Amino acid sequence: MFLIALTLVAVAALVGYAVGKQRIKTSYEPRIIRSYGERGYAQDLHRSKEWLKITLQSIGDGVIATDAQGHIVFLNEVAETLTGWTQADAVGRPLRQVFRIINEYTRKLCADPVAEVLETGRVIGLANHTVLVRRDGTEIVIADSAAPIRDDQSNIEGVVLVFRDETDKRQMQEQLRISEQTYRNLFHNAQVGLFRSRLLDGVILEANHQIAHMFGYSSREEFMAEFVA
Repeated sequence: MFLIALTLVAVAALVGYAVGKQRIKTSYEPRIIRSYGERGYAQDLHRSKEWLKITLQSIGDGVIATDAQGHIVFLNEVAETLTGWTQADAVGRPLRQVFRIINEYTRKLCADPVAEVLETGRVIGLANHTVLVRRDGTEIVIADSAAPIRDDQSNIEGVVLVFRDETDKRQMQEQLRISEQTYRNLFHNAQVGLFRSRLLDGVILEANHQIAHMFGYSSREEFMAEFVA
């Protein structure tokens, strides 16, 4: 949530910079800065823009920002790597063309998170089992959320999407699940009596049917109940 807040501030400021830059162009003669105050304002805007670019590029997650019509205005380097799209190719395109997400199991297209944020004005999280289809057709499991970018009047100017590659985490979770399932199968199907207890008070944490029968109990649940603290 902190990362989303930080990214929102940075992206919103970049949007503000673009608006401010446009105002300078329309309020004064082109390429002419008439006073020190105006020059200082332009320098401050430029300095802020550079700091914000550095901030967004240093974030470890992918960041995509869109305008109020859902067209991409910014990608950081992580987002370029994850999507397979460069900023030069992606800017101006609808999000769906660059950020194509499907359900990992049903293979159906997921709802467009930017469209949902623009419609509801709320921060939303991507659904579980969301897969990003990269430009070259390869897939990665992703997670995180999208949030509205608002101006000083609370009008939505665009959306910022922050996401990360969850592929390695998902693989580790699956390996852990398989390992735990293998352990359970071996434990409960063993031909010898097995139980696992807590050293502190001797409470039986787990037992198989064989150990229960060895001690004359009809079930492992009955056996374990005898050792509850």
